[in-house]
Amino acid sequence: MNNYRIVVLLVFALSAVTAHASTWRNLSEDQQQVLSQFALDWNGFPPEKQAFLAKGANRWRGMTDDQKVTAQKRFQRWQNLPPEKRLRLQRRFENFKELPYETRQEIKRKHKWFKGLPVEKRRQLRAKWKNLSPEQRQIAKEHMRMSPEKRKEHRDNMRDMSPAERKSYKRNQIQRHKQRRRGESVKR
Repeated sequence: MNNYRIVVLLVFALSAVTAHASTWRNLSEDQQQVLSQFALDWNGFPPEKQAFLAKGANRWRGMTDDQKVTAQKRFQRWQNLPPEKRLRLQRRFENFKELPYETRQEIKRKHKWFKGLPVEKRRQLRAKWKNLSPEQRQIAKEHMRMSPEKRKEHRDNMRDMSPAERKSYKRNQIQRHKQRRRGESVKR
């Protein structure tokens, strides 16, 4: 009986995918207008690509003129990227999609915060990041992954240290990171 249920579910699933596949004539006039460059090839596209493009056409039709201009500029920038960089970005996006939901939301929140900063402050932060050693960057990433409470506790502890103690603490952090990279055991 279980095998019968599985077969029935598979048939329904396959029919749902097949139903997604549509001929050019099945698209609305709006979708056809947006997707006109694909008209000749449409029926040869896999159903997943058809569904993806149809969804994008619907999004496009719902955009304001300003949103369309922004989207066109982004697309143009994307097209002008070297193929290696586009591939790298695609891989990063795929990796992002595989992260747990909470992690993706946290990254989006932090990105929104960063984009909300004044341009000059963003420039300063980027320059500061570029000047960090790989070990310092790793320590900064670990710090960013801390919960807000843990970060506050860490800041308070650092505030209580003398400048010499802070410098020694940071030096030890870098040394520990180098040891971890070399696969050595790290003493706390």
